[in-house]
Amino acid sequence: MSSRTPLGDYLQIQIDRCDGGSKNAFTGRARDPDTGNTFRVQWVIDLLNGKVNRAPEMWRLRALAAAMASGTDTGLDRALYREHLETLRHLTAAQYLGLEVPAPGESSTASFRVPGGLPAEQRKMVVRWAEMIARDLADDS
Repeated sequence: MSSRTPLGDYLQIQIDRCDGGSKNAFTGRARDPDTGNTFRVQWVIDLLNGKVNRAPEMWRLRALAAAMASGTDTGLDRALYREHLETLRHLTAAQYLGLEVPAPGESSTASFRVPGGLPAEQRKMVVRWAEMIARDLADDS
C-alpha cells in the first residue's frame, strides 16, 4: 500500500468486510486473547483517520486481529488470527516506523547475532547455512 496510513486503510477494509462498515460491531469483538484488554470505538475511529500519533501497543494489535478473525456466531479462527496479526504488525512498522517491511509471503532479509570473535570466513559460512536452511524450508512448504 502506498498510503500514508496503511494500517488504517487495512482496518477500514476489514471493518467493511466483517461488519458492513459498523465500527461499533467490530470494536465489540476486539478483545486481546492474551490479556482480555479492550478499547473504545473512538480509538478505532482515530486510527482510521490517522489521528493516533504513536504505534499501537501489541495488545491492541492482537485485539484488532481477534476482531478480524472472529465471526459474530463463531469463535476465534486461530490461523486467520495469526495471519491478520502478522499483517497488522507489518503495516504498523511501515506506517509508524517508516520501515520497508516485506508483506507477508514476500521474500525478505533477516539479521541475527553471531559471536563477536568469529572470523570473517566463518561469518560468511553462517550466512550461507542460513540461506540454505531458508531455501529448504521454502521447498518443504
